[in-house]
Amino acid sequence: MIPSSAALLLFVSAALLLLVIPGPAVFYIVGRSIGYGRSAGLVSALGIAVGSIVHTAAAAVGLSALLSYLEFVSDADGDAECSVLLFPSPARNCT
Repeated sequence: MIPSSAALLLFVSAALLLLVIPGPAVFYIVGRSIGYGRSAGLVSALGIAVGSIVHTAAAAVGLSALLSYLEFVSDADGDAECSVLLFPSPARNCT
């Protein structure tokens, strides 16, 4: 089924709008680059790219659906996120 031209125009417009709005990864990379230099920005960008590839591969094999189905994994993930927020890294410069 081919979408109508109005639906296709709406989809392309929404996709372009989402493409030009920077997300949290862009702000993270820019912040690391400004704070620690070009090499830290490149390492941050590489880390985000590798993480995205791993996440996409896991989703492609259905691992994401399996992990979201298992309740204890979801609880452990939430606990880990909470601990990161409550106990920041000691290497972080908070001055």
